[in-house]
Amino acid sequence: MNTEQNHLAMPADLDDKGQKAHAIIVDYLKANKLTTTELRAFYAPSEWRAHGETYGCDSHLVIVYDGATSLKRVFSMDACYESGRAEGYKHYEAMQDKLAEIGLFFEECTRWHAAVYTI
Repeated sequence: MNTEQNHLAMPADLDDKGQKAHAIIVDYLKANKLTTTELRAFYAPSEWRAHGETYGCDSHLVIVYDGATSLKRVFSMDACYESGRAEGYKHYEAMQDKLAEIGLFFEECTRWHAAVYTI
């Protein structure tokens, strides 16, 4: 398994909604060539809580986009705005729509991570 795949791997200990969210997100990232990340991108909420984090611990899935410009373009409204690109919020909105199809949404927790919740 290459490093990119390791960074996008599904974490253990996800509930069903977290597993479905992970699959949708990774499929979207791959389809749009947005998989570049230098750090692990996904955490189970239980892992996140064990790290001592405050935000995202009651979610289904935590997404870390610090060190991942391509993931920021999907999960960070600030990054969408700062990109200055005509497409702006295209990926952010598309990801929200994809997750909404199964009753989920993501919310930014900080400037470096987001979490997936039930609508």
